[in-house]
Amino acid sequence: MKKVTIVIPVYRGLEETQECIYSLYNSLPDWVSIIVINDCSPEVKLSDWLRLEEKKGYFKLYENEENLGFVKTVNKGINLSYPNDVLLLNSDVEVPDSNWLERIRDSAYSVKNIASITPFSNNATICSFPDFCQDNKLAFKCNVNEIDEVFSSLKNIKSLIEIPTGVGFCMYITRVAIDKVGLFDAKTFGKGYGEENDWCQRAIKLGLKNYHLTNVFVYHKGGVSFAEECNPRKQYAQQLLSKIHPNYQLDVANFIKKDPGFLIRRTALLNLLRNVNRIKVLTLSHGMGGGVKQHVNELVEFFTKEALFFHLEPDGNKIIFSSSELEEEYIFNLDDHNELNLLSSLLVYIKIDSVHIHHILNVPYKLLSLIYRLGCRIDLTVHDFFLINGNPTLTDANGQYLGELNEAEFNNSIIYKQCNELITKCERIIFPSNDTFCRFTKYIKIPESKVIVSYHPDMIDSPEYQCKDILKSSRKSKVLVLGALSKAKGADILERVATTDELEYHLLGYSYRTLKNVITHGAYDEQDVVNLIDEINPDIIWFPALWPETYSYTLSIALRTNKTIVAPKIGAFPERLSKRGNKIIYDIDLSDKAIAKILASKPSMTSRNLL
Repeated sequence: MKKVTIVIPVYRGLEETQECIYSLYNSLPDWVSIIVINDCSPEVKLSDWLRLEEKKGYFKLYENEENLGFVKTVNKGINLSYPNDVLLLNSDVEVPDSNWLERIRDSAYSVKNIASITPFSNNATICSFPDFCQDNKLAFKCNVNEIDEVFSSLKNIKSLIEIPTGVGFCMYITRVAIDKVGLFDAKTFGKGYGEENDWCQRAIKLGLKNYHLTNVFVYHKGGVSFAEECNPRKQYAQQLLSKIHPNYQLDVANFIKKDPGFLIRRTALLNLLRNVNRIKVLTLSHGMGGGVKQHVNELVEFFTKEALFFHLEPDGNKIIFSSSELEEEYIFNLDDHNELNLLSSLLVYIKIDSVHIHHILNVPYKLLSLIYRLGCRIDLTVHDFFLINGNPTLTDANGQYLGELNEAEFNNSIIYKQCNELITKCERIIFPSNDTFCRFTKYIKIPESKVIVSYHPDMIDSPEYQCKDILKSSRKSKVLVLGALSKAKGADILERVATTDELEYHLLGYSYRTLKNVITHGAYDEQDVVNLIDEINPDIIWFPALWPETYSYTLSIALRTNKTIVAPKIGAFPERLSKRGNKIIYDIDLSDKAIAKILASKPSMTSRNLL
């Protein structure tokens, strides 16, 4: 085996270059030398650091008197490396600590006629992990050492996969191949992009082969030196390659279609999931979006440093398994016994620590049974009243709250029985408001030790948002209703009350049907909603709900403004508005006419309860 010289062309990126070179210090045997070539960098701090660092003796620094461009700089490094094999390394690559280069060099001498070898990376086109041909973040926020350890420990896999081209960010080139193929084509490919693809194609035509090595992983940030111009360069390089090597695009397309590294990536991903040292939480919900989905997303963001979240959602007779950390969704057929067992095995293998159930609407019982068999801690958040009798809002066909239920209306239902079983399986039952807890436990008995009442994370350190005051006394007062309105959320009562000419009624959201006398603005982006409220500039934000809302994310939005909030005395509204100054709480039994009168009275900034 020949000795190896690592060639690092440098142009921009002080921090990335430092991380690259520092990572090499801990991982190289004595048969390796490092050449760093400064291609006339415009960054003075970078050049100064390279000169000082060279004095430590870890690498030899060469400085181009003028900017030669990436390809000529690489060729210079290859020539300076003679007679060694060469590892081309971008200055924005970070390598693992343990014997990564030994694994690469061993593979280079394991078969005949090798031209180049490229390891796995997060940003390496056909050698990318976890998602093929994608620029990925480091999976599950792991570091390069943790991911490389997984790849290095894979057993019974094919470590070399033949590829149509190497990828130049970290490409091992044998000296035999250099002597046979020659240097990169600087005349054609100028300052960079496409030169390694051309070289690898030339090698193939001379009977040599390029390989993807599957037992090494390095981290590649990507695009540091030429970030502003890389896309046009890549496009132009593809045009040149197609002209010089007409077979190249088809060869790459066929390789991508076959994707011979798929099972290796999938195995590595599962092993990485299994090994990652963070709490793994599995959430289960109805898959219908709304406040449930928003709350799950909040939990993912709030606990992102402590936990990995995975999600199960029903889709007919199928279940979707996903994660915010994964690009791909996985679908299992619940009617197929083998697929159900596969899902169970997957959850066990990746070591799910706890399950957080948010809703069981549309969730088949066989899936609940699977979750019970995992033996994990189970928590339940009560987002509505579905678990009592299958009626989430406890309203009638007109959206009107039913009031107290008699025993026959809840304790004989299948849902009620499933609920009681679920309660026994859960360690914690979480309610988003005291009202929800009190109303729910009238019908479902829950041990006190399991109960937690807690507002959702959106109210933690929530800043008070001040809308611009551009009111003109001559205009009509505006009433704003927020959200997606069903009958239970007050769509019909909004239309009935909106008949008065004294007020202008706005709906920022949409209704289950078209509403007369209401200016409907349509769906809104959560990030921009307060600005939209600012533009509408309402005097009042009204919640016409007819059922006991358990929390209400739209109320959270209203609380971020300085507008007077008008809401019924039911559900979480009185509780969450208890410390609000400019509010009106009215009795749920008030007539449409009485509510219209409240809204038309131009409420002041004082708190009132109208009972």
